[in-house]
Amino acid sequence: MATYARVVNGIVVEVFIPPSGKGPDDCFHPDFAAEFHAAPDNVAQGWTYDGHNFAAPAPPLPPSLAQQAGAMLAAGIAITSASNPSLNATYGCDDATYAKDTGILSGLNAGLTPPGGAIIRTDTKGDPHQFTSAQFHALCQAKWDYIQALETIIGGGPGPLPAQPVEIG
Repeated sequence: MATYARVVNGIVVEVFIPPSGKGPDDCFHPDFAAEFHAAPDNVAQGWTYDGHNFAAPAPPLPPSLAQQAGAMLAAGIAITSASNPSLNATYGCDDATYAKDTGILSGLNAGLTPPGGAIIRTDTKGDPHQFTSAQFHALCQAKWDYIQALETIIGGGPGPLPAQPVEIG
């Protein structure tokens, strides 16, 4: 069976295998059929055609260091705790979450105590975790270091990307 590629502006937009013994002219309006060109069996949507040859698209470039840092920042920080494994989770590093964390930290630093003595923070899955003041300080310090390292890279500074998970006490 013959394979045909419909080419629009030099790009294969679809591949067509007509019924046996037929071609695009037998299956479509002439204006539409004119967009089809005989093609090798391995041609796929997204390939290019220069009027003579088909070519596969170039493989995508690997993400840059800054793009990797941005993805890590969006994914959050993976935390492990040797003293309290119930804190092991990934916590958000987005602006809103970090602003809440720094607000709580400011209150702690001002001498305020959380209701019941514990600070409840949710992970990226929405599961709550109970921190002591010391553990919460450690979480905020880990987030600070992590975010600053990633923001430096996103801003064009040097790597390396910070390792994960980050262990707190």
